[in-house]
Amino acid sequence: MLKPTITPAQSAAEAEEALGLAFRVFTESGSIRDYAEFKTMLWREDPHYGLENLLLAREDTGRLIGLIRIVPRTLYRADQKFTVAGISSVCVSPDFRGKGFSAHLMEYALEYCRARGFDIALLIALRVADHYYTRFGF
Repeated sequence: MLKPTITPAQSAAEAEEALGLAFRVFTESGSIRDYAEFKTMLWREDPHYGLENLLLAREDTGRLIGLIRIVPRTLYRADQKFTVAGISSVCVSPDFRGKGFSAHLMEYALEYCRARGFDIALLIALRVADHYYTRFGF
């Protein structure tokens, strides 16, 4: 199994490519009729939307394998402030599933969030995938 190259998105074109992959992956299993509009609004209207929050995995030819979106937030509990990295839009292209790429992507994302100094990582995912994410501490 080859490790993909994983980096934050570098341009608006890469962000559009990532959004397109998310449309394809989540539309095939979703029930929201206007999913493309919903996802576009969800990503772009987020005040923390930025290229540094889109992690893209590519094969050696440059083809997009998968992505994770980081959703930064701040939580307050009593007199404490916590920075939170929401882990969302985790997806791998159907052509690359079953090859271990999602594990590399998740491990990279968690390390990336640690390096950025987030206090907590929270997963935002479909309940049906809970069994998969337990191996990463969720």
